[in-house]
Amino acid sequence: MIHSMNDQIRQEVRVALARANKKQSRLAKDLGISQQYLSTYLSGKAGNIPNLWQKVFDELELELIVRPKVKEH
Repeated sequence: MIHSMNDQIRQEVRVALARANKKQSRLAKDLGISQQYLSTYLSGKAGNIPNLWQKVFDELELELIVRPKVKEH
C-alpha cells in the first residue's frame, strides 16, 4: 500500500528501473553516485519531498505525478 507522495515517487522509480531492465547499481553509476547513496533515497531514508510542499499541494488540491516521458518522433 502506498502511503505518501514520496512512496509513490519511489514506487514509480522502481517500476521504471524494472521496465528499463536496469539495476540500481547501473543507475547509480550513470548518475555518478554510489549505489549506497541511491539506495538511501530509494529506501526512504533520505530524499523526501519537503512537508511544506505536500501541504501546499493539499491546500490547492494538487498532486505531484511521476510518469514516463513521452518520446518525440
